[in-house]
Amino acid sequence: MMDKAIVVGVYEFLAFHFCKKFLDDGMEVIGVHSLSQENDLFTEEKRMEIGRNANFVEEKYEKWTVTDEQEEVLLVLDYYDLFIRNVEKELDWESMKLKLSGLKNGKGKVLFLMPIQLLMQGRYEQHQSQMKEILSSFKRDGIAFNVYYLPTVYGPWQYIESAFQQYFLMENDHFMIHEREWTGDALHVEDVIDSILSFLSDKYKAYLLESSEADKWTKCARVLDILPDAKQERETLLSFDGEKIAVHDSKPYQMRLAHQKRHAQVIKVILKSE
Repeated sequence: MMDKAIVVGVYEFLAFHFCKKFLDDGMEVIGVHSLSQENDLFTEEKRMEIGRNANFVEEKYEKWTVTDEQEEVLLVLDYYDLFIRNVEKELDWESMKLKLSGLKNGKGKVLFLMPIQLLMQGRYEQHQSQMKEILSSFKRDGIAFNVYYLPTVYGPWQYIESAFQQYFLMENDHFMIHEREWTGDALHVEDVIDSILSFLSDKYKAYLLESSEADKWTKCARVLDILPDAKQERETLLSFDGEKIAVHDSKPYQMRLAHQKRHAQVIKVILKSE
């Protein structure tokens, strides 16, 4: 694997964990963040967690670009969290294409993190059409990329809109299943990252990550005793001509949820201090 990485949206849930993984592996990382992320309650806490690492450099999106002199680099683009939080319009794709023009010389690869919802039949058709056009333009420009479609991903720093994190943070049981929550499957963030980094093809390949264990979201919800309030739907996916990756739990999901709960207690303290 390459020894340099760029993580766009570095303080988003998935992107932040990718950044931590790269740093733990001794890679040099440029973390790109937008001004809108400064309004996130937890940005400063995340910044303190990784900012002391000598291999980490933070850059603002508005000033950052990939130059032709850029060494070979792995670039993570976290569209997944923007979609789940319903703020995907913040991402200016025309601007992004210009910023990534330095990758046209084959010196790097883009990892697109996408929600499984973009494979649903009869929903999010405008998003699907837009992403198809964007990926086609990247391919025409000779920018190497892989696309990874993901179900619900859980773990520390999970987005507050998620049912699991709401359960851990709420003082009572009054929470909602977000309309963009995927209740058909769930994966832990560490297993997601390990699986993705094990499947880096040469060019232009799509992957669908799914749990090796059926009904994983439901099983997690039962551990938290939130299933009676959960809206369970079986959505139909579009035909998928990429490769499916069966993700195995490296640790019991019950243990992972307990760890996320302990981390959420820290978050609750931060929220109360704001």
